[in-house]
Amino acid sequence: MDVVTWTLAGEGNAHVVVAGLADSDDDNDDDNKDDNDDDGQSNARNGTNGQTNGQTNGHARAARGLPCVLRLSKATSTATPSQHTHTESELAKRAGFQSLVTERLFGRALVPHTSIVRVSPLLLKDIATVIDPLRSPDRRLTSFIDMSQTHALRVENTLLAHTLRSLLPDQAVPVAAKWHSLALEIKPKWAFIPAEASSRVCRFCGHQILRQTQQGKPASKFCPLRLFGGTRDQVRRALADLLETPQNNLKVFVDGAHVSHDLNKPTIQELFGSLDAFLDQMTKVLLSNPLLTMLQDHQGALHHDPAVIKSLVAGLAAAGIQESDIDSHLLDNIDQVLQDYASGSDASTDGLARICRFLLSMTLKDLSIMLVFTPSAYDHNTASLDRIRLIDVDSKSIANLSKWTKLQQEIDAAVAQAPLPDCVGIDRQ
Repeated sequence: MDVVTWTLAGEGNAHVVVAGLADSDDDNDDDNKDDNDDDGQSNARNGTNGQTNGQTNGHARAARGLPCVLRLSKATSTATPSQHTHTESELAKRAGFQSLVTERLFGRALVPHTSIVRVSPLLLKDIATVIDPLRSPDRRLTSFIDMSQTHALRVENTLLAHTLRSLLPDQAVPVAAKWHSLALEIKPKWAFIPAEASSRVCRFCGHQILRQTQQGKPASKFCPLRLFGGTRDQVRRALADLLETPQNNLKVFVDGAHVSHDLNKPTIQELFGSLDAFLDQMTKVLLSNPLLTMLQDHQGALHHDPAVIKSLVAGLAAAGIQESDIDSHLLDNIDQVLQDYASGSDASTDGLARICRFLLSMTLKDLSIMLVFTPSAYDHNTASLDRIRLIDVDSKSIANLSKWTKLQQEIDAAVAQAPLPDCVGIDRQ
């Protein structure tokens, strides 16, 4: 086996993402080739930019000499790991869900290349040893890599530009620039105010008030309704607010390495000459692409009042259909769910169809947009768009319905007692 260098690329509540090199898997790759293969499979060279890395044996199979980005499931100290969700067939369903939802709703070009690979206990143990020092203390205390998984998703490295993909690890980048690849991960959240909300404060701004009230955390200046506003001034203001208070809604990566939030602005100033130049270029990119408009439209069209969904779930339970059956139905029938939605099929009399659409809307409210750039060949203080991808397009479980309903109630109560925030929804009253 080849020696592999692994580094922590990202971490969420359910998964940890690591990047490294691994052995080739020609058979697996042949099954996944499509028109996007040149974009997705020829991953870029892993640029760690000084991050702490470790070396392990390459038990996961991937493209030889190119980055292997693995999405590994996590377990918590209070939950028993479930091997069912780690089987090859289950992972195939989840990967299929992500690809179909992205392609049907937003276009094939935004689908990251994904394949399934085998992982061994030794590999998982080695990776855990390497990345644990890089994880946040809170994450280390509450979760860990699930050692029971036998398969994992290998995904396209969306942190690096494809212009670097042909370079071997020991080759210098032949560009006379301060940087070679810039990636922005934007999590837009809710693009509209749900009809069931008791105020005209948008969901995100309301949630910020609740966090301030319950946890004493400072509120973000970002309002998603500005990002989805459709005008230059609104989008530019939203991006500026994200830079000021990024929280979990903006992450910046330079040459594959995550830039800490406190260094976002000085780093961008160095790369682009000024924050204004950066904001102007990013605003132009977002306004020239229909993605935000499409995301806003689909979120609103698929959304249903959680109280109505709750009654529908109760009705199905009385008929013997459990919550786990609903989750399985969505994964097994996502193709038909998307077809019916695209055709304008009326789901008002089909409780299960309405629930599936609601869950699909929750997926769209939590996805991330990856914008990957390279420096212009003519002016290194300007950027050229390399590609756009959608990530975190994961299926949501109906088991979260009570939590979502309770959260909306808590948000409404907190907003009713607090000074009004700088939210676009209030301006629209």
